Amino acid sequence: MKECLSLYPSACIIISIIQVFEAQAKRADSQLFAKEAIQQLEEQLNLVDLIISSVTGYDQQVKEAVKVITRKNKAPIEKIEDYIFYGRSAHKEVVEKLLDFIQFVIIGSDYTVSLKSQNIDILWKIFVHQPNFTQDQTQFLQFINQKRKSHNRGEVTIFTPQEQKHLFCQILCNNSYVDYQNMSSGLAKCFHTYFRYINRDEGNLDISRKKVEVIDFEQLLGMDSLWQICFDSQNEKAREESRELLVQIHLRLSEQRYDAAMRQQIMQAYLDRAMSLLGEYQEGTERKARSIIQAVIDLLDRFEDKKSIRPELKLMAQQYGNFQPWPIQILFRGETQNREARLQISQFESLGSVRQKCAALFGMEQNEFHMQMKSGYVDPDEDDDRYVKDHDMSLQVLLSPNITYDKSAHPKYLLSANQVYFDQLFSLLTKNSGNLTESVWNLL
Repeated sequence: MKECLSLYPSACIIISIIQVFEAQAKRADSQLFAKEAIQQLEEQLNLVDLIISSVTGYDQQVKEAVKVITRKNKAPIEKIEDYIFYGRSAHKEVVEKLLDFIQFVIIGSDYTVSLKSQNIDILWKIFVHQPNFTQDQTQFLQFINQKRKSHNRGEVTIFTPQEQKHLFCQILCNNSYVDYQNMSSGLAKCFHTYFRYINRDEGNLDISRKKVEVIDFEQLLGMDSLWQICFDSQNEKAREESRELLVQIHLRLSEQRYDAAMRQQIMQAYLDRAMSLLGEYQEGTERKARSIIQAVIDLLDRFEDKKSIRPELKLMAQQYGNFQPWPIQILFRGETQNREARLQISQFESLGSVRQKCAALFGMEQNEFHMQMKSGYVDPDEDDDRYVKDHDMSLQVLLSPNITYDKSAHPKYLLSANQVYFDQLFSLLTKNSGNLTESVWNLL
C-alpha cells in the first residue's frame, strides 16, 4: 500500500480481513473486534496517516501521468473513470475504494480513530481545491455530504464535531480554500450542509424539520460567506439554493425568542444589506445586481409563503392535469363566518399547487391559512411537494385562519417606507439594460 501500486487490492484485503474476524468474533459473542482491531492498527501503523499518504502518492502519480499524456499530444481521455493511471485499477475504483477505506476505519472504530484536521486539509486540496478532474471533486463532495448510520450514534457524517467545525470555519468560510465565484452547485450544497450541522451543534439552529428554525440569529456562523455565495457565484443553482437558505434564516425565527419588533429589525437589516450591495452596481455586474433584486423579491414572496413548484411536479400536472379530475369541496372556517367553494383537482397535482389554488380562490396569501385534509394538517414544509394521489385524500379540504400571520408585518412595508430604496431602484431603470430593467419592475 505504501508503494501506491497495490492501493486498491490492499484496501480491499484489509477491510476483508477485519470483516471476517469480526464475523467470527460475533459468533463468539464478542462485539468489539473491529473497533479494537482498527485501534491497534492506528496505534501500530498510524493507519489514517498511512491512508492519506497513499492518497497523496496516488494523486501525484495521476498528475505525472496527465503531464505525460499532454506532453505527447495524445488524444484527451474519453472516460476518466475507466482509465488506469497507475497500478492495476481504474481511476474511479481507486478513489472510491480509498474513500470507502477511510469510512470503514472511522465508522468501524466508532470515532475512536478520526481523520484529524491536517488530513482534512490535505484531502480538500487534492479533491476540491486542486482536483485532477471535476469527477474527483464531485465524488469527494458526495462522500463528505453523505449521512451514514452508526449503530449507537444514529445519523452521522465522516467527521467528528471538532473536525466538522474545522471544515466549515477554516475551509468552507475561507476565501483561500474556496473560490465563491467559481463555486459549483455541489460545493454550495456542501457549504449548506455543514452550515446547518455547525449551527445546530452550536445551538443556533433547529434542523429537525425540512426547513431550519433559527434559535439564535446573532450567533450564526458563516453568514458573511453565505451572503457572498448568494451574489458572487457564477453558478445559477448555487446562487438560487443559497438565496433560499438565506431567506429561510431571516424569516424562520423562533417565536419563543423573537417578538414582532425583533423580527422587523432582522428583516430591515436584510433589506439594508441587500440594497447597500445593490448601490455598488457598476457596468458589467448586471448578473450580481439581478441576483440581489431577486433576493429581495424572494423575501417578500416567502413571507407570504409563495414558492415555485418544482419543475418535475409542474410537468406532471401539465401532462395529467385533465386526467380524472376530482371535484373537491373547499371549506374556509373563518373567525366570524364560513365560506365554501369547489375546485377540480387532479390527483397528479402537488399539494403545494392545491394550496396556491385555495389562496387564489379566497383572495388570500398562502400564509394566511392552514390546510387540512382527511389525514390531518398539511405541512407546507413537509407535504407541499407530494402528489395529491399519494396523500390520504378526501373530497373536502378544510382551511382555517393562521392566527400568527400578521399582514402589517410584511417586509414590503419596510421597503416602501424608504425613499432611498426607491431612488436606487429607479436609477437602475436608466441603465439601458433589458434584463436588469425587467428585474427592477418585477420587484416594484
